[in-house]
Amino acid sequence: MAQLGTDGKGSARPLAIGALLVVSLLWASGPLRSELLPERFSRAWPPLAAQALPMALLTLTSVTIDWCRKAHWPRAQRLRSSIWIGLGLFTAPAILIHFSAGRVPGQARIALFTLVPVFSIVLEPYLGNAATRPIRGALPAAFLAVLGALLVFQVTVPASLKDASAVAACVLTAACIAAANCYAVVIFRDSGDHSAVPIAAIAGSAATVSLGIASLLLERSSWQPGVLAPGLLWAAAVELPALLLLFWLMRRLSATRMATRFVLGPLIVVPVGALLMQIPLAPRTLLGLFGMAAGAGYLLCAPESDAEPATLLGRSHEP
Repeated sequence: MAQLGTDGKGSARPLAIGALLVVSLLWASGPLRSELLPERFSRAWPPLAAQALPMALLTLTSVTIDWCRKAHWPRAQRLRSSIWIGLGLFTAPAILIHFSAGRVPGQARIALFTLVPVFSIVLEPYLGNAATRPIRGALPAAFLAVLGALLVFQVTVPASLKDASAVAACVLTAACIAAANCYAVVIFRDSGDHSAVPIAAIAGSAATVSLGIASLLLERSSWQPGVLAPGLLWAAAVELPALLLLFWLMRRLSATRMATRFVLGPLIVVPVGALLMQIPLAPRTLLGLFGMAAGAGYLLCAPESDAEPATLLGRSHEP
């Protein structure tokens, strides 16, 4: 079976790549929103609660689409798989980040998350679909993007065992996202056109409930009901379209290409942020941005290998 989302030569379709760029642009606007709209976003919800809000909107939107299309909801193994997608892509990373946030600076976390494509390249042959073939020269390109990120963002050597554990938690988060991303691509590709939206609804509801419970237990004292309106508006206008596009892309790009969003996002944020704050970029930063762009661009546009992929999951998923 030909890989979905690729042309006959094995390169990703321009429409899917464009959609991934839009997803990256939308999510890149999140760190910049206090600069874009300072009067509305000077205060914000705590991270877990803020992530639960767009997931709740995704669930409501997906359920509405399901009801209009009278789609069949997944059962048995596919139902459990949908829940694991929500927990693996959104909940587990958010909780791991929460516990490492105090010891790993934000810039270091961004740099460490560029490891997601590296983990995806390693894991996709084993967690991927029988139609997925590796990208030629993908691993050197992914490491080039990571090296570029290390030039752009300041990452210091951990000064204590606790700091090292926090860095390890961030690396584990990147691996968790990569594994869940690979698994999600398999589930969406093995599903029919009418079952993809129910999977997104179940994944969104699992993430909403788990993130809501985690926020209640860990962030209750930081809740600020007064900032709900701007947060809801931002989630509906920016984060919900990004999530819908993300799930739409699951059937159209390989997990490795999907993972490049963790490079594309910072690649957008840094120059735009520097432009907004009128800060000149140092030569080291420009060199790093060039490495990130070259690595991500290669992963998105490079042809696929003729080698047969080795899979553990294959196409044995229960419909």
